[in-house]
Amino acid sequence: MVDKLDVGLFHFLIVLFCGLAYSGYTIVTVAYSYIIVVACDLDIETYNKGLLNILLMIGALVGSGIIGRLSDAEGRRTCILMSVSLSIITLIASAFTYNYTMLVVLGFFNGFGCGGTFTIAHAYCIEFFPQRYRGNGLACMTTFSCLGGLYTSAIALVVLPYPLSIPIGVIHFNSWRLYLILSSIPLILSFCFLLFMPNSLRFMVIKGDQNRISQVLNTINRVNSWCCKRNDSSLTTTDLTKYTIIVSSDQGELKTNKNENRDFFSHYKKFNKSPWRRRLIFLLILWFGSCFSMEGLWIWMPTVITYYTTGKTCKMVHNSSLNNSYQYYPNSSISNCISGPKLTSIVLDVFYGNLVALPIGIAFTILINRIGRKWCCCFVITMSGLIALLIMWIDTVLSTFILAGLYYAIANNLWLGIKIWTAELFPTDLRATTLGLTALLGCLGTVCSLAIFTVLFHVNCIANLLLVAAVGILSGIVCLFLPDTTNTDIL
Repeated sequence: MVDKLDVGLFHFLIVLFCGLAYSGYTIVTVAYSYIIVVACDLDIETYNKGLLNILLMIGALVGSGIIGRLSDAEGRRTCILMSVSLSIITLIASAFTYNYTMLVVLGFFNGFGCGGTFTIAHAYCIEFFPQRYRGNGLACMTTFSCLGGLYTSAIALVVLPYPLSIPIGVIHFNSWRLYLILSSIPLILSFCFLLFMPNSLRFMVIKGDQNRISQVLNTINRVNSWCCKRNDSSLTTTDLTKYTIIVSSDQGELKTNKNENRDFFSHYKKFNKSPWRRRLIFLLILWFGSCFSMEGLWIWMPTVITYYTTGKTCKMVHNSSLNNSYQYYPNSSISNCISGPKLTSIVLDVFYGNLVALPIGIAFTILINRIGRKWCCCFVITMSGLIALLIMWIDTVLSTFILAGLYYAIANNLWLGIKIWTAELFPTDLRATTLGLTALLGCLGTVCSLAIFTVLFHVNCIANLLLVAAVGILSGIVCLFLPDTTNTDIL
């Protein structure tokens, strides 16, 4: 069985490389959240500033659904390389856009790549790990989301507040353009490293490809031998051959036709079997609700902080909204562009939140096999909903700064539990498809949340934050209807 594998240098490398790729999702969403408040040379208004992140999430929605299913047919490695390369190209190209429309269009394709990476990274990584190390390995990989947020916030703190203007054709290459290029470095490193990694071991086992199984196994043993000697408990090709037959027999899916899994739509019929259908329904509800509540506010948070730093509060605007509900659209982009000390304070708040998220992520990584995936998710989602409620209730500049930092610290660790949990609830031949479907619903929830923020926040932010908080708390309750997968084997 794959659970006989020794964990060595190869597994540390796969966590590192997948983690760098996975951090790209956080880096891009945080970067775009900054861009809509600092790109003074683009035609960004209050009414259209939400379009960039909405198109980013729509792209992620499409990418997660398509690439998730494609990776179950063509392999994880090919699809993750394709997704990462697309994100790199579009992120660098975004640094040379000359208007907001071009940036939004590129944001869609960037989202497509990020959606693919977000979907496949966990499936690719989990299929190399034995059960006893699976939770800790994936938790370490997911912690790179916090590292990505910390990296992009640190770069923003160094680059964004300082003036830069270099004429290049019709554009001026300024600080936010340099910031986007620097933000692509982790993705570039990930792409270069993943070129030398093999395809998923469990994927090859399920496919029954004995030649590639042997190649993957030899690669794992060779890399592990660089820092330790192979012992008698190492997995052999013979073990994997037996395991392939066992898995195929247990699932009733012995592959006499190697092209069977390539039928795009018949593959989804497997979800009608018990217990996959019930699990999928609750997971789709959970992902939609948690992303609606957490991801939407997480992306919009720099704008929320900016709102308070301009002297406004939710209660003040709410009291005058009946007479002034159509006066929040400015005639110029000046009021939407933040710079100087205000920008520095906003970036510092996000940076501190990401910094605090790191030890919380490390604590979850150590304790996830004791606490359980289920309770980690329930805690993070419910607490995020309560923080949104406190922002609305206390409604001061100081409290918003403190609660926003705490929100980033907790919300950054959502994926640590929910991605591992989702990946473990389904067998190998359905895993990437499930991650794609749940990510698709999650992106749909984020799109709905961002659309509501764009339309409602400046009119009635009390209603907006109350809706976000309510959905978050209800999503935490949905967790109770799914089984915990801690210390259970995966198929």
